[in-house]
Amino acid sequence: MTRLFPKGSEWRKWDLHIHTPASFHWEDGKRFCKMATSEKNDVLRRLLEKINQSGAEVFGIMDYWTFDGYFELIQFLQDNPDVECHKTILPGMELRVEAPVDFRLNIHVLLSNQLTKQNLLDFKSSLLIRIGTNTRPLSDEALVEFARTLDTSKARHHGYSDHLKDEEKCLELGSKTAEITRDCLKDAQSKLPEGSCLIILPYDTSDGLLKLNWKTHPQADNYFMQSAHIFETRDFDNIDLFLGRETDKNREHIENFLKTMGGKPKPIVSGSDAHKISNYGVYPSDKATWIKSDPTFDGLKYTVYDPSERVCISPNHPALEFPKPFFNKIEIKESPIFPSSPDKKIKFTATQLELNNGLIAIIGGRGTGKSILLDAIAKTFNKPKNEDRVGEISMRGDFSVEYSKNTGETQTFEIGGDSEVIYLHVHQREVQEIVKDPEFLSNAILEMLGASASLENSSEEDIDKVLCEIKDCKEWLEEHDKDKSEATIKRRTQLISTITTERNKQLIEEYVKNTSSIKAGERRISRLNSLQARLNEVAKEVNDEVKAVNSDLGGENPIPSVSFESQLEAIRVAVSSLNSSTEQWKINNTNIQESLASEQIEGDPVTLLQKVNEYRSEIEREEEILRQIGQHENQLKSLIEKRDSFVDQLNIELDSQVAHINEKWNEKSQGKPEWNPAQIQLTKDLLQPISICGEIYFNVDEFYRQVETCLNLRKFRSKQQSSSSSRIRSTIGVHGYEDYKKLIANLPILKLDQTDGELLTLDVFLEQDLFNTNGNDDFLELLFSKSKRQQYLKVLAKIKYDNKIPGELSIGQRGTLYLCLKLATESFFDPIIIDQPEDDLDNDFIMTNLVPIFSKIKKYRQVIIVTHNANLVINADAEQVIVADNNSEELSYISGSLENSVIRGKICDVLEGGREAFIKREQKYGLRRA
Repeated sequence: MTRLFPKGSEWRKWDLHIHTPASFHWEDGKRFCKMATSEKNDVLRRLLEKINQSGAEVFGIMDYWTFDGYFELIQFLQDNPDVECHKTILPGMELRVEAPVDFRLNIHVLLSNQLTKQNLLDFKSSLLIRIGTNTRPLSDEALVEFARTLDTSKARHHGYSDHLKDEEKCLELGSKTAEITRDCLKDAQSKLPEGSCLIILPYDTSDGLLKLNWKTHPQADNYFMQSAHIFETRDFDNIDLFLGRETDKNREHIENFLKTMGGKPKPIVSGSDAHKISNYGVYPSDKATWIKSDPTFDGLKYTVYDPSERVCISPNHPALEFPKPFFNKIEIKESPIFPSSPDKKIKFTATQLELNNGLIAIIGGRGTGKSILLDAIAKTFNKPKNEDRVGEISMRGDFSVEYSKNTGETQTFEIGGDSEVIYLHVHQREVQEIVKDPEFLSNAILEMLGASASLENSSEEDIDKVLCEIKDCKEWLEEHDKDKSEATIKRRTQLISTITTERNKQLIEEYVKNTSSIKAGERRISRLNSLQARLNEVAKEVNDEVKAVNSDLGGENPIPSVSFESQLEAIRVAVSSLNSSTEQWKINNTNIQESLASEQIEGDPVTLLQKVNEYRSEIEREEEILRQIGQHENQLKSLIEKRDSFVDQLNIELDSQVAHINEKWNEKSQGKPEWNPAQIQLTKDLLQPISICGEIYFNVDEFYRQVETCLNLRKFRSKQQSSSSSRIRSTIGVHGYEDYKKLIANLPILKLDQTDGELLTLDVFLEQDLFNTNGNDDFLELLFSKSKRQQYLKVLAKIKYDNKIPGELSIGQRGTLYLCLKLATESFFDPIIIDQPEDDLDNDFIMTNLVPIFSKIKKYRQVIIVTHNANLVINADAEQVIVADNNSEELSYISGSLENSVIRGKICDVLEGGREAFIKREQKYGLRRA
């Protein structure tokens, strides 16, 4: 049964060149043929221990001329079930082949471990050694016979004498000197099941093809270069050549080199060439072979499809070249997916999916749970698409994703939590929805470029502040009447001037003096009257007491009565005099009042001088108001000038945004300084048919839609053949960005019906009775405020694909444009999840562009796709294939690599054209079908 490696193709160390004691050249003690059974078993145990402990996962036994070492190992494992081999061991053989060289050209054959012993023996028997003019099937006897045909001088040249009498020495000499014929290899392969044999040709290693003079023997060079499936090399310059990687060193000859190989790169390996057990998996100069595939023979075969991405000679794990974060594992408990929707019975079965960090293709029939798996990931990381199924998934805690950081740390996130991980998630048909609207597409592209449609700029805040200050300034001026203040100052100044003449001043002073005297006289009279009353009261009171006393005395010696007549008389005289003086003062004051009244000075003259001070204070207050009015008028003038000059700032800002987009595009298309040449070239390839530049865009229709909300539309009723809208447009006069700039610059552009063709400025227009309540303020805000202005005036990305604007592209071409940008502009770092990209793209693009894109980009980021397209799975060489299945509404998943026959069978069953895609790919690389 084929073993399934669920994580798919992974980088593993391989050592495809080890020897066993079956080789004639063995440096670690006896050969098998000289060992007792117990000795042989001890060596095989030690050999297997070393293989199991080694860092290599696959070993190829390359004994000279024989499969005996492999047979011994397999038989030992069969006879000793307690002994386990945890690694893959492949049968192989190291041979020498006839070639026009002055050395023995090594050639290796590596075969499938699924072959039977008889298959291998049949293969060996088809290999022919030329003995004189005849040929004989490869065997120890044939090698001995060949050695015996060598004359003494030839034998001595190779270190042997008297060998004819010693069969063992003859076998050694024959092993060192014999060669198989060229054509027999092809015949031997035909004896095997198709695709079960690979030819590995040493190049710059011991007795390799590099030393063949290709100038002298071009046919032989072409033959060997094209016959070999894999080359053994340790020189990095040669590695680049075989893998088709152009460098400064090979630029002039790599094309010829590839042509010699048959027009395609080929895989390379570097084995240990170990002739002792301790050297298994120990690579010369630490140049280990890393192969990204299942550790199987089929896995090795798959390296021919993309050798530059499948094989690597390096002391370090290839993944360390570009460490990247990726989704490492998905764990699902058996659970309903929509527990809140009883009518939806679909559920996940208990599943654990270990995920590859390369390209993962999720396939399956309709309704098998392909997309819903991605939806559950989107739900876990809060990346829903508007109005899609992600929002309906209500399972909690039963679905978790393990995320591996580029540092190697891992973190597990459960569905239903508040989880955030940076990655690109493109939902099914999301691209199609985005690219339908060119403006929406532009915004999405600007976001990808990291180019904001509107840059933050202090002038935007300034203009909003200016508009507020203009409004406040106007409101203040409306509350303060300049004419009223000036009239008050004039009136008060004149009044003060009249009051303060010398004659009037003397009259007022006299009036004040008279008034004071009147008050003093009236106070004295009042006091005298009080005294008079008091004296009369005292006289009466005393005389009543005297009368009572005299009555008591009986008339004897009567006491005389009291009298204040002299005092009372004096009081009467004083009062009369005071009344006379007071009356005269009053008469004088009346005369003064009449005199002042004749000069328009009303009011009490006593308070007039006090009022003069009040008038002066009032004048000062009004003068301060006039001063502030002047300040506000100057401020308003300055603010309006500042507002009018905003057009210059706006031009600068919009031009800056255009330059910003152009700069961002240039940055993206040229790649980042820290990127390697392959990343930069990949970005250029993705963006090659695309051009982007910033462009100022003025939406006239949207502008007038906003304008109409500010105007009193009854003032613009339709008449004759002019509609309301056309009258408004005729009045405002803005037909594009240039007209708009004139309007906000306060230049004459507006035209009213009654102005006989005279053009008005913005400020004059704002004073017209054409606006609804607060409409003039709203109109200014519409013209200048950033939030309003952006609804009709913005900088867009002018995009072309194959020199066509979005409106000229099909939906599929727009999807192609969008996805190319998305893949090129997102970081070469974070994972990508795309649900059925073929739904949004042109078919030609998928094969011509998307397959090569995924083939390259998966090196730098994990790519997970749900697809029905066989080419995306097979020709993009997916590292892992996840096959979804739905059994009675229970979703399950299995996974493995393309090189696994079970997975290949599923692909052929599930994907339309899957079988044909496999066949075409094998034909493309000149391989026989497996």
